[in-house]
Amino acid sequence: MKPNITILLLVFAILFAACNEYGQKIKISDYTEVYIKGDSVTEVDARKFGNYLDTTYKDSKNKRSFQITKDSGQYVIRMVVDEEKVKKDSSLDVSFMALQILFETEVFTGNRVKLILTDNKFKDIKIFPSSNSPNQ
Repeated sequence: MKPNITILLLVFAILFAACNEYGQKIKISDYTEVYIKGDSVTEVDARKFGNYLDTTYKDSKNKRSFQITKDSGQYVIRMVVDEEKVKKDSSLDVSFMALQILFETEVFTGNRVKLILTDNKFKDIKIFPSSNSPNQ
């Protein structure tokens, strides 16, 4: 009987690890979810970011998924987008650059932010580096 419990616990641990590959999921609203990955990003960071999005885009009913990590003191925000639309319309780049600047100035004030557009598995499509120099 004891080996069955061990096997069950092992299977549960593997399933939990697989479900958690994007990080800890923080549900902000019915439309916004933020995953935090790594020890440097907190739930407070995720909620501040998600609440900013929900307040700014309160009329939008589109589902939004983001992942926040931190690399060398810089916030890295991965944003799920429609890959076909992004690749088809390069004029959208200006809007994404504006978002990246808003995230630096309105949410993570005083910190550098890199915005990465991704597919729905958080695989990188396009990168918008921080608008601040690394020395700021």
